[in-house]
Amino acid sequence: MEKPDIFEAEKTEWIQGPSERSRMKTFFSPSLPDCFTLLIDVPPGETLARHEEPLFEVGYVLSGSCTCGEGAEYPAGTFFFSPKGVTHGPFRSAEGCLLLCFKFDR
Repeated sequence: MEKPDIFEAEKTEWIQGPSERSRMKTFFSPSLPDCFTLLIDVPPGETLARHEEPLFEVGYVLSGSCTCGEGAEYPAGTFFFSPKGVTHGPFRSAEGCLLLCFKFDR
């Protein structure tokens, strides 16, 4: 019987994020190779570039807020889903934010 993969976020090192000043923690499951989770820390005033999403993405704003493109501001508690292949962004955060993103390929 398979066992779940367990990670302690506090013990996972921060690495370079998707922009110059952002950082992230990445959690990969050996039992689910096409599925991983990102915890992205976006500092105040940072922008994450517009990009094509290579996988399906489900995200949640844990703290702070951000905008996507020219859209509305997404405060903490906002949940989003991006289909595989969609182009979205740039993501901007005036006050900084913490994002939790699940990426997977059906």
